[in-house]
Order: sequence, then structure tokens, then C-alpha cells
Amino acid sequence: MNLPPVRVMLASMICGTFAGCTMPSSTPLVPQAHVGVAAELTTGRVISSEPVTIEGDNSGIGTYGGAGLGGAGGVAAAGGGGIESIVASAAGAVAGSVIGKAVEERVTREEGQRVTIELSNGKVIEVVQSAKDGYFHEGDRVNVAMGDGVTRVSMAGGIDSYEDRPPAWYEVDDR
Repeated sequence: MNLPPVRVMLASMICGTFAGCTMPSSTPLVPQAHVGVAAELTTGRVISSEPVTIEGDNSGIGTYGGAGLGGAGGVAAAGGGGIESIVASAAGAVAGSVIGKAVEERVTREEGQRVTIELSNGKVIEVVQSAKDGYFHEGDRVNVAMGDGVTRVSMAGGIDSYEDRPPAWYEVDDR
């Protein structure tokens, strides 16, 4: 059976798209590198928070996949034989690798946040992290885990505060 090159490329792209799909999780996703790593825990209050975009990956998958698809497309466009086919394949592979790398970086970008926190000891720090679990707001009471070169911020439990005011998420009835 001889399939047209366009169908082969389309089938490859569809398979590649679905191969990267995963089911969403209701619990926070923790990277393997954080498992079993001790961290010093302290508390603090968010001074400010702003959204950022976290740069995507460049693992090489997009580069190699784009080169393969571009090379196959070049051969198909040239008709499959002779020096024209070789030149078209090489040009398609180069163009495909550049486009594939850019697409991989763009697709793997994620929303993040830059959070400035005043720790309970008075020290002020800034942490950039993913916003997968939501955004922090000015006044939020947070836990800050620092260890092994990694700092993570999470909401502190309870409604207590180290100042004489309720936390930002606590609604007060002013009647």
C-alpha cells in the first residue's frame, strides 16, 4: 500500500499531538526532583504579586520532529527523486527544525507569577513560580519552603495572622 506523503505527515502530526496529552490532576503536581528533599519552612505575607510567562522547554523534540517532517515534506514536494529531492529534503529539514523548536518552546510555556513576600523575620524575598494552583494576592498569608536551591510558596492554613487584621481571603461583614 502506497500512502500519499501528505497523509503520512498528517497522521504523524495527529499521533504526536495525542501522545503529549495527559489527564489533569486535582492535586498539585510535584516534580520528581522535590520528592524526599528537606526544606526549611517559614511563614510570611504577600506584599505584591504579578503575572509572568515562564519560558517553555527546548528539549529537542520539536527540533528533531520538525526536521523529520520538514525533510519528508521536502522530498514529497520535489517528487521523490534526483538532486532536486535531496536539496528539497535538506531545505525542508532545516526549515522544519527551526519551526519545530519555536513551536515546542511556545507550546510548553506556562503562566506564572512573581511573588514578593515579607517573611515573619522581616526579610523580604521574591519568588517566581508556576500559577497552576492559582494566584497569590497582596495580604495573603503564605508558607515558604526553602531548601536545596528551590523555594516554593503555598497558602498558609487557618485564618490567623501575624498582624491585627484578617487575611486577604477572609471576608468581613461591615454591617
